[in-house]
Amino acid sequence: MIRISNIVLASNGFTKYLWIIILIIVLLIIFGVAFLLFMWTRRRYRKQVADLRKDYAATHVLLVSDCHNMLTRIDFISKNNPRFLPIYNQFNIDYTNCFNSFAIPCDQELGSLESLIKEKEYRDMKELIESAKVNISDFTSSVKKLNEELSKILKREEECLTNSLSVKEQFRSIKESYDSKGTELKGLEASFSLVFNEINNEFASYEKLIDSANYDEADSTITELSKIITALFDVMKTLPYYNTLVRSVIPSRIQNVTETYEKMTKEQYPLHHIQFNSTMKKINSSLEDIETKLKNLQTSGVKEQIDVIVDTLEGFMINFQKEVDAKEKFEKGRINISDDTYSLEKSFAKLNRNLPKYSAVYIINKSYMQQIELIKENINQMSAIKRDIDSSIHSLTKQPYSILLKKMEDLQNEMAKIKVTLDDFHSYLISLKEKSEEIFESIRTNYLNLREAEYAVRDLNVTTLTDEMHLTFEQAYNYLEEEDSILTHEPIDVLKLEELHNRAQEHINSLINEVNTQCDLAKRSEEAIVYGNMLRVAYSEVNKALTTAEKSFFEADFTRATNEAIIIIKKMRPDVSSK
Repeated sequence: MIRISNIVLASNGFTKYLWIIILIIVLLIIFGVAFLLFMWTRRRYRKQVADLRKDYAATHVLLVSDCHNMLTRIDFISKNNPRFLPIYNQFNIDYTNCFNSFAIPCDQELGSLESLIKEKEYRDMKELIESAKVNISDFTSSVKKLNEELSKILKREEECLTNSLSVKEQFRSIKESYDSKGTELKGLEASFSLVFNEINNEFASYEKLIDSANYDEADSTITELSKIITALFDVMKTLPYYNTLVRSVIPSRIQNVTETYEKMTKEQYPLHHIQFNSTMKKINSSLEDIETKLKNLQTSGVKEQIDVIVDTLEGFMINFQKEVDAKEKFEKGRINISDDTYSLEKSFAKLNRNLPKYSAVYIINKSYMQQIELIKENINQMSAIKRDIDSSIHSLTKQPYSILLKKMEDLQNEMAKIKVTLDDFHSYLISLKEKSEEIFESIRTNYLNLREAEYAVRDLNVTTLTDEMHLTFEQAYNYLEEEDSILTHEPIDVLKLEELHNRAQEHINSLINEVNTQCDLAKRSEEAIVYGNMLRVAYSEVNKALTTAEKSFFEADFTRATNEAIIIIKKMRPDVSSK
């Protein structure tokens, strides 16, 4: 029992100590939490004061920097524009009020809070911070309001300045473009300097208008400046090229053309027809006009003027080369002109002398007689051109070789026409003789052929065929007699003779072909009848058929006679071929 009692007493003592330990732990926790809460509160106060200082500083900067700068700007404008003086005075009052009524008290209040924190005096800190928040908020609101009102007053100025930035950038770009193309724009330095100075003066005037708040006039000025600079950009697209042409390329070409002209003049080339000197005066005058335009930075119409100058100079070179080529061709062609023209005149004269002889033998076609007059006219024209060329060559006033060449080409054309006509006439005269001789020979040949054909017909001894072809032979002989009659009576009408010969030849050829055909048919018919005679005695039917065939033969129906004989032969002797 005593041991149990001791155990119980010991247990009660341990429980008492346990509760004491727990109590101590709880107290320590409460103390720790309270301490942490205390430290957190102080830290929060310090942060709030620091944040308030930042807010104040930002607002203060806005006031003393942006607002003050804008107020200073308005003050500057008011000195140039009295209309802005009341505006400045009012804003100056507002600015001073913001500074004195808000900025200074807020700064002092924040200073007090910072001193309390430094001295670790946190009593009533919460109320003081809340009061400072309200004051700084009012300070911020008043400053922002002032800033907005000041910005509103200067908004037009800001817009004008913004608009001017792109124009100023364009101006900078155009000056860079000018600097980069200095060589191509040589000679225009004074013009660009004048324009750039004028633009700079306009920008200065623009700034003065902004300073005096004449924004509408400033907008007009910057708009005009933009147009001027844009126009400069457009001019700069072609101005360097045109200036290079006018000051370098074209003068070089003029020098080349002039040297060529002077060289050819020394070489005795007649060049008065191209009017070189008067044209060059016009070109130089046009160049002066273009240079004046370019100095005034104008390019309107310049391209057309330059094109005319370039085309004219190229035209000179083309004409120079044309004269060189013309001289070469003319000198080469004139060598045989006299001989060739004399030869044609001689040929024509010979033709005229011999023509009566030909006319006595042959009737000359009227169209060819008309050619004589045509040749005569061409000869006269040729002689006139020849005299003109000779006169031009020996004249004191020389004609250009291109004109002489044209005359020589005209002369050559006339000579070619005369030659063709003469050759054609000579060919015609030769053809009269050849055709007559050819027909004369054909009369003999055709006569012999007709005699042979007559003999072949008589040799057949078929009276019917002889009678049938008698008139045809008679007509053929009549044709030959008519041809011979024309040939034996001068002057011979070759055209009539040729027409008669064509009809006669056609008739004779047809007659001879017919005779040959009939002879072939008669021969075949005769062979068939002779072969049939071998069967005649043996077969009465064969005798009857052959009698009919013989009758047809002597009636000149050779085809029928052949068929009658072949039919009966094949009937009696099927093995015999009809060939």
